[in-house]
Amino acid sequence: MTSQQRKTPQAKQTVLEKAAVVEVSVEDMANTNASAGGITKGQALEKALEHSGVAKADISYIQLKPDVEEGMKQFDVEFYVGMMEYSFEVDARTGQVVDFDSDVFV
Repeated sequence: MTSQQRKTPQAKQTVLEKAAVVEVSVEDMANTNASAGGITKGQALEKALEHSGVAKADISYIQLKPDVEEGMKQFDVEFYVGMMEYSFEVDARTGQVVDFDSDVFV
């Protein structure tokens, strides 16, 4: 994902899926995901917190946005606790953490 895509989460992203180009609005995905059998933004945050062992009360900053990567709908979850930065990709359909990273924030 480019830095431009990260700055404009409302933008439509083109996804190559089974040799067909599909336009996906990440804003629409966030609004309709739970009704389509997926998880909500709040549930994605809870999955990330559970995986990291961090309490929500300890977080100083949270960024959570819907995304599509390699044809998979997901939520990008980022938060800061003290000097640590946590970054997650959570599958929007299953709620499974598919990628995780933590770094010391300087």
